[in-house]
Amino acid sequence: LPETLPAAAAPVEASATRGATLMWRVPAVRRAAGCCALSTCGLLTGLSVVTSWGISQLGWSQATLSLAVLVQQVGAALGFLAAGGARSAERRVEPRLVALGAGLVAGALLAVGIGAPRLPGLLWGALFAAGAGAGLSTTAAAAVVGINVARRDQGQVQAAALALGYVGAAAGCLAGPWLYSPGASAVTLRAAKPFLAGAAQAGLAAALA
Repeated sequence: LPETLPAAAAPVEASATRGATLMWRVPAVRRAAGCCALSTCGLLTGLSVVTSWGISQLGWSQATLSLAVLVQQVGAALGFLAAGGARSAERRVEPRLVALGAGLVAGALLAVGIGAPRLPGLLWGALFAAGAGAGLSTTAAAAVVGINVARRDQGQVQAAALALGYVGAAAGCLAGPWLYSPGASAVTLRAAKPFLAGAAQAGLAAALA
């Protein structure tokens, strides 16, 4: 009988701006997505020049630096897994993971810019930590959306948060080469500008998360 059938789910309003609007209206989601985007911007400010920097400042080959970037991707994969395993229904763990991930990115970029010119082997561990931090913060920010947004709206809000992250990545890719000084000595702060700027952005993201 018709009266025994379950009620039809309310249709989800299709709108190009609905996801962004909902993301802005929920403080926890707005903060997590914004901090993740800012951390991503900081990460790409450094990573966008790390290959050129490694060749000119450390004297490494392109093949070696390609392996270093691979290490960063392995770190990101482990960060995704770690954040997924730490999910909690209490709504308190995920914001801390966003902050922890951004903090790892900030510390890693500082290690690259300040420490790697004197201890080149430090670059391997720093890139791994940067990847792990990015994986943690990205996955935790997505979990914040899942906890704080109604199920029927999660897809649109996740898309808006992802778009914001890509805006941050694009800004970082533009900022890194603009700040980079290939002719500067490796041990000077001038040569480390992309990494210091990226660390400052990621550190700010960690503080705001």
